[in-house]
Amino acid sequence: MPDYKTIKDYEYSAAEWQRVLFNRDRMIIGTKDLVREKFIALASAFDVDEIVISTFTDRFEDRLHSYELLAGMFELQSKGQHHLAES
Repeated sequence: MPDYKTIKDYEYSAAEWQRVLFNRDRMIIGTKDLVREKFIALASAFDVDEIVISTFTDRFEDRLHSYELLAGMFELQSKGQHHLAES
């Protein structure tokens, strides 16, 4: 995945821009309360009790932090010491 410095001035083609717009409807973005509300609504709409989340970022620390924020949002706690390896 390219870093921000590499992509910040990227010029999208018309087809790429259409894909960006399409994918915006498939993302959950917002404040802590809004994101939590959207996840709960999504789980309810599909009648599921589990959602798989994948954060895309060029820095492992940012990805890990996003998962920490989500865990805090839903008051989840680790069941012991877990070490995440960068993938």
